[in-house]
Amino acid sequence: MARKPELERFKLSESLLAAVSRDAHDSVVVHDFDGRILAWNRAAESMLGVLTAAALGRNFTEFMPEHLHESVRATKTRLRDGEVVAPYESRRRNHNGRLLDVWVVISLLRNEAGTPYAVVTTDRDITAAKAAEQALRDTEGGLEQRVAARTSELQRISDTLRGEKELLRVTLASIGDAVVTTDLGGNITYLNPVAELLTGWTNIEARDIPLTQVFRILSEATREPAEDPVQKCLRDGQVGGLANPTLLIRRDGQELSIDDTAAPIHDSAGQIMGAVLVFRDVTEKRRLAAQLADQATHDPLTGLVNRREFMRRLTRLLDTQQVNDHHALLYLDLDQFKIINDSCGHVAGDELLRQISALLLSDVRSRDTLARIGGDEFGLLLEHCAIERAVNIADALRQKMLDLRFGWQDKVFTLGVSIGAVPITPGGSLTNVMSAADAACYAAKDLGRNRVHVYQPDDTTVMLRHGEMQWTSRIKNALAEGRFRLYYQPIVALRPSKKDATYGEILLRLVDEGGKLILPGEFIPAAERYELMGSIDRYVIRTCLENLSTLKAESPKTCSVNISGQSLGDPEFLDFFVTQLTKSGVLPTRLCFEITETAAISNLTHARRFIATLKEQGCRFALDDFGSGLSSFGYLQTLPVDYVKIDGRFVKNMVDNPIDRAMVESIHRIGHVMGLTTIAEWVENDATLSILRDIGVDYAQGLAIGHPIPF
Repeated sequence: MARKPELERFKLSESLLAAVSRDAHDSVVVHDFDGRILAWNRAAESMLGVLTAAALGRNFTEFMPEHLHESVRATKTRLRDGEVVAPYESRRRNHNGRLLDVWVVISLLRNEAGTPYAVVTTDRDITAAKAAEQALRDTEGGLEQRVAARTSELQRISDTLRGEKELLRVTLASIGDAVVTTDLGGNITYLNPVAELLTGWTNIEARDIPLTQVFRILSEATREPAEDPVQKCLRDGQVGGLANPTLLIRRDGQELSIDDTAAPIHDSAGQIMGAVLVFRDVTEKRRLAAQLADQATHDPLTGLVNRREFMRRLTRLLDTQQVNDHHALLYLDLDQFKIINDSCGHVAGDELLRQISALLLSDVRSRDTLARIGGDEFGLLLEHCAIERAVNIADALRQKMLDLRFGWQDKVFTLGVSIGAVPITPGGSLTNVMSAADAACYAAKDLGRNRVHVYQPDDTTVMLRHGEMQWTSRIKNALAEGRFRLYYQPIVALRPSKKDATYGEILLRLVDEGGKLILPGEFIPAAERYELMGSIDRYVIRTCLENLSTLKAESPKTCSVNISGQSLGDPEFLDFFVTQLTKSGVLPTRLCFEITETAAISNLTHARRFIATLKEQGCRFALDDFGSGLSSFGYLQTLPVDYVKIDGRFVKNMVDNPIDRAMVESIHRIGHVMGLTTIAEWVENDATLSILRDIGVDYAQGLAIGHPIPF
């Protein structure tokens, strides 16, 4: 690839090096055709008595007698017209006004098109030499002495030029790029040390042999011989380089990735006399670029294609699919992966994912794409594969996974995998295909796990899952648009001695796009499955505290707020609540948290910490839906709750079902033995209310007590 700025710097260094050297004895001034000074060396500072910083930008004619200004303008015109200006004598005026005699050499700086864009004026102070010459004229034998003086002066000039040439050679030897010069025929005239190192040839060995023998290059993509950039620039007369990534084959056979630029060399008349090639080793740079590109498209843990790249490939397949093409998508979700993560830690989980990836990849065709698209979710894109064949592949992968025995320390685990299979038909969209695959996969889980489920548009299980998936976007939109509403349902004491006369539960409703009020039973399952409960819980906490902070005497004394298992297992949720509570100024004693038995059991460690921390501040806790689990009474001893809410399914039918009544009595009796307050929910009629009073239950909640009202 062409690196024009580097070449320009190189050409400028080559053209100006001898002139602008800090140690040169002659005054060197670089100025544009309007006379504006662009550069000026130490000798100019010394000769004219003006520092570089003060000289830059001034007009060079300020340092000449006025009677020479017209001749300066004429010289500029001649230079613009392409005329060569021979060296000549002139005069300069230093900062003290003293006139100096100078010997002037004019040269031009040209761009790559050969167009001059600046003038280099080199002045040699010959004031003393002219005075000596004049003195010699006035004495006998002055002619011989003048000749000797001029010869000495010319010798000094020659020595200076040799020194400047050596300075140019030293600079080319010290720059970081490789530099090769050739003659008009493409034969090498010079290699700098970096070029020697990169090609494996010495300057002496390479001199006068064709460049292509030393600079052997291939296209990195095709590995075919690449065009010689020097011959191209000599042919076109322009700066250029290879547009595609290039490999340089060293003399020892080693391959290097390079960038290069070639430019023609012009003589003073503007004729091409050769070329200069500048290149550098970019092997490491391209390796890092390739590594970054790989990281952008691959999962760092498993090395598989990541979700973003998988979606790109699926989109490409959909865009190019013909009518007779048959493709399929498999969506794989590991069964019980969370158990390994929780019991053995994430290091074990990561190792298992690596092993599973290698296992799956071993049976994937080279034309197919296996990707990790989630934590323990994988996608397999099967190109030119009918759905029947895809199902066979899926079942083989399922069996292979079932046969895997994962050992970690002293434990051995077996895993299943639920797989959704979807045919990819012409005209399908990315969203629809992925939605169908996800729904089919979760249908496989709902039907018992460790199975393959093929997507069918009229499948009731898939349709149910589709409904839940559609709820995810609706829930997110409702949160963003503030369409959730809080309601309050009273919980009434059944015994007059109870102090909490104003006590109620905060309930959640959603206002849909048409303004209809939606009960939580319709959207909470989807929110739980797609892990949106944390966001909903935060909304409820924030809104409830805001309302409590503004209400006065009419507000309930205690508000009972439900906390999901997802929030209970989130270490950051506790900090969030404490921050919100502090900011609101609401007394902690006005809050009671309801935690379901299932959520508490599945997050037991977090539940204990959550309860213990907030009880210290004055919050209270209720174990909701108590009796629905298998180990209810055992967990009552380990969770420091204040209330037990008896599962409403027992309460609702206890009038006609003696077993349900016995369950309510048992839960109430054991709760009291443990010093807990009991609450019966789903109390829908007076008969149920009467039985609860007879049993001695402390509180009741339901339609017979009071309907939910906006909070």
